[in-house]
Amino acid sequence: MSSSTVSRSVTQARAKQRQTLQARDLRELDIVAVFLDGKTFADMTMVVAVGITLTGEKHILGFVETGTENETVLTPFLQDLGEARPRSFTGPVGHP
Repeated sequence: MSSSTVSRSVTQARAKQRQTLQARDLRELDIVAVFLDGKTFADMTMVVAVGITLTGEKHILGFVETGTENETVLTPFLQDLGEARPRSFTGPVGHP
């Protein structure tokens, strides 16, 4: 098996896992706080949204790969999270 075949298989598997994670229904989570954390690797930044429940459990709510951590990128990301919002959110994300 060639290295390009293995690479394609791994890339496809990661894409499927990422899609599954991003498509989860978050409405059953009792999230009381959300924070964003961005880490830069080479020339790309990965921003992760983590929700915390009242009991202190942490849940990855979603992530976005971007070149920057700015409002233009993060607003649609947070709006997408709001569509699958945890039940504790009383309004659109960022607007109680």
